[in-house]
Amino acid sequence: MNYFLDNDVAIKIAQYQLMDEFLTLYTRKTSHLFVLGTLKYRTHIADEKKSVNFLGSNEARDGLIELLSNSDEAEISDQEKSNELLSLNIRNLDAGELILFYLVSQTESARMMTGDKRAVKAAFKCDVLHSLESKVIILEQAIHQMVEHFGHKVISNKVRALKGVDCAIEACFGVSSASTYENTVAGLDSYINDLKKSCPLIA
Repeated sequence: MNYFLDNDVAIKIAQYQLMDEFLTLYTRKTSHLFVLGTLKYRTHIADEKKSVNFLGSNEARDGLIELLSNSDEAEISDQEKSNELLSLNIRNLDAGELILFYLVSQTESARMMTGDKRAVKAAFKCDVLHSLESKVIILEQAIHQMVEHFGHKVISNKVRALKGVDCAIEACFGVSSASTYENTVAGLDSYINDLKKSCPLIA
């Protein structure tokens, strides 16, 4: 399976210090990870001080470095097609997301991983994107898988240790006090199922 990560989901997983868990789940002999070339620039990864300031911790930066070392760059080899896509002006779908959605639509056994639900809805309505049905994994689904694999307490402690990264995720784990496993899963499933109702792209 080929997994294409948008910058948003990669950054949030790193900030929650869940990169080890993520890579354990999604890096296998038959799996390949792809990230946008802009990820290392957006996170200032070459400048330790700026990168730590942007991401919030040394651990988050270390996680992103690990991700980058285990990933290939997602790019469109056909320059004409790339220019055509980048010339489009689609509301709620930036250039990087558009490239990733296109690559996933053209790649067998591929999944797009994103934290941007508005972008998923925009991709669903985009005429130039096809064959995306059941090919999108949102952040809540990835977090849910981590909970099931590594245990609720492990993931909850990491998510609840940092505020302001993703309000929806944090609400599922509890703000003033920790949510139970049942309530966390119910919250994550609620976001997942709500998007599925309006968008059949969700895996």
